[in-house]
Amino acid sequence: GAAPRRRVRKADLLGCWMDGAGDTVMVSSGGGPGESTVATLVGPSRNDVSLTMRLWQADDGSAWHCDDAVLADAACTFVASPELCASSPDRLRWVFPDGSVSIWLWKAFTLEALAERGLAPPEGLSVKALAQLGEDPQEISEPGVEWVPMCVLVDESEA
Repeated sequence: GAAPRRRVRKADLLGCWMDGAGDTVMVSSGGGPGESTVATLVGPSRNDVSLTMRLWQADDGSAWHCDDAVLADAACTFVASPELCASSPDRLRWVFPDGSVSIWLWKAFTLEALAERGLAPPEGLSVKALAQLGEDPQEISEPGVEWVPMCVLVDESEA
């Protein structure tokens, strides 16, 4: 049988995603305690304008919302592949009130997403240094080091 699905948690939402329009969706915490989780869309369909949306969970913990869309968390019974109707930690299916759907596919961790999972990059590395690590990852080949995809916003003026 199919492996049991687990609910999408806040830690699963954090990171970089790609939506069906090819936009990058970066999900992060609002910054301080009690602040909303936010999704910022940047990419080709946005004409270099970013769009920030608030992500929030229902008081009873039942469903995640992204503005007026609801995260689909249950398999549907009317299609050949019911698992495609449900969200998972690497595929989010947002359903809008008008029935339209937006699918986000997981692409990479952010520093915050790694920290939320209790993982951290090597001590003392700046964002710029992290961005450059991808050019030659063989420089760090310590036992127990696992390479994971990561996205980091780099200010062009600092590069």
